[in-house]
Amino acid sequence: MSAKHETSSFESAHIPVPRQVAVAVAYRFITSSDHVQPRVEYLIVSSRKHPASWVLPKGGVEANEISDHGSAALREAWEEGGIRGKVVDRLHESTDPKAHRAVTKLKIFIPRAEYSFWLIRVDEDQMGLDSASWPEKHERERRWVGREEAIELVRWREDGAVDALMKVDETALVHSSP
Repeated sequence: MSAKHETSSFESAHIPVPRQVAVAVAYRFITSSDHVQPRVEYLIVSSRKHPASWVLPKGGVEANEISDHGSAALREAWEEGGIRGKVVDRLHESTDPKAHRAVTKLKIFIPRAEYSFWLIRVDEDQMGLDSASWPEKHERERRWVGREEAIELVRWREDGAVDALMKVDETALVHSSP
């Protein structure tokens, strides 16, 4: 066989691309009973696949959001949790520990998904937007909880949510609050 007709199985195989997923780590301040220092709470929502389990709002990045995953995280926070906010920072990135389904013939690991976690601040003046109607209101429950409870409730997921929550510097958030 001539060199120009030789192809390796790697070259002829279709290389799958991991699904891009944006995750919202949405937080708000709650005034403590002593009115001295506000408390930070995080939004968690019930999983559609596992209704008794909790997750951070997340979903696939759409074509018009490829260059701005933070916008995708804001959209997911609205669709799944009914809140609007402002992106503060990109917190964390992780990959799905499971391999992409299409890589069975390839001898390389390609994750099923790549997650980007975005810190989103929800202010009091944005709270009124969340009460009446939002896209997944009848499909999910939502809760605002402290960091330790959020970590306990999302621990079952292996998508990097616990790592993202651990990276939030709550002291800095409180000192930057209005």
